[in-house]
Amino acid sequence: MFVSQIDAIKPGEAKPYTTPTGATITVARQGDTGDVSDFIALSSVCPHLGCAGHWEEQNSRFFCPCHNGVFDPQGKGTGGPPGDAGQSLKPYPLKIENGLLFIEVPLTSV
Repeated sequence: MFVSQIDAIKPGEAKPYTTPTGATITVARQGDTGDVSDFIALSSVCPHLGCAGHWEEQNSRFFCPCHNGVFDPQGKGTGGPPGDAGQSLKPYPLKIENGLLFIEVPLTSV
């Protein structure tokens, strides 16, 4: 599914994305080479208790404010309850075609 033109997301920025099933995802651009490795798509739902997390550009991390859950740029829990439990944010595959960013997501609830 189409997410964005790659140039519309600057390095360090993130864009929210909602799947057809209503799942919320954060698509963050962490590099500036122009290829798919610059981007990461992770669930916005913290695996600890299901609160909404977000990308913090200034700290280069994903953060869940409910219980100070901290995740590294790849979505691995590094602090708070998710870090203690070894939890990670669910990743979603991305690809780039002709300057457009696409995400692979389920079209129906599982």
